[in-house]
Amino acid sequence: MVKYFLALSCKDLTDLTWFIDGSYACHDHMKGQGGAVLLAGNCAVLFNSNKQKVNTRGSMETEFIAIDDVLPIVQWTKSFMNEQGYNLDMMIKKDSQSTILLMKNGRLSS
Repeated sequence: MVKYFLALSCKDLTDLTWFIDGSYACHDHMKGQGGAVLLAGNCAVLFNSNKQKVNTRGSMETEFIAIDDVLPIVQWTKSFMNEQGYNLDMMIKKDSQSTILLMKNGRLSS
């Protein structure tokens, strides 16, 4: 009998990087799609994709909903890694410049 197993390895585990994105009005009733992938070093170790539960009025709002949907997973991952003895930095990467500015500066950006 052949036994199969999956072995994951990562050469560099100094930080965790999340890439989060949202797609505006790609479903019926103007609902968006959100998704995220977690990189540990150069290895993709977790991904998430879901249809958003609320309607949005624009792509920037869709991006914020995507971030909000993934933040509990981001926080859990950071806590889990801390409990394993890894005190890692968490980075969230976005591709929408307006969303990045609004996250940094609040309403003053708009």
